[in-house]
Amino acid sequence: MHDAAKSRLVCKPAGFRAAAGVLALLALSACARQPHLFAGGTQPDRSLVTGSIAPPSTEKDRTTDSDAQGDGEAAGAAVAAVKEGDASTPLAWTDGASGTTGIVSQIRTTRNGDEVCRAFTTTRHSYRGIALYEGRTCSRDGETWNLVVFAPKDPDVQPLPAPPG
Repeated sequence: MHDAAKSRLVCKPAGFRAAAGVLALLALSACARQPHLFAGGTQPDRSLVTGSIAPPSTEKDRTTDSDAQGDGEAAGAAVAAVKEGDASTPLAWTDGASGTTGIVSQIRTTRNGDEVCRAFTTTRHSYRGIALYEGRTCSRDGETWNLVVFAPKDPDVQPLPAPPG
């Protein structure tokens, strides 16, 4: 009777050695086809350079940017909605058309006869980055507010890049 649990698989040494030799030759032949791996061989071509992305524009976007103007109107509307004496807390705003958001951090109210103006400082968070803007909105009747100014606080400073993620 043959006991399968006690039997051992025996490899013939000659067949095993031949298979190992063939595998070693295949591996070495792959290395031999790569002459740049060895001294004196041909180096890979490094002359190709991709330059398909244009460099950034040097022109600065100011209030001529239609998105910035719309954002100014959204920020101005938020500032106009603030009641007298309520200007101490930060005020968030969103422009639904451009998707830009911001936070008004300062509001200063001035009066000149029957005209009331509110100057404000706000951040503008857009796909271009985060920038600090100044604006001013005025009203003669207390109900209709007009955006007078909306521009970068320091036009020579570029917006910070948007955070990753």
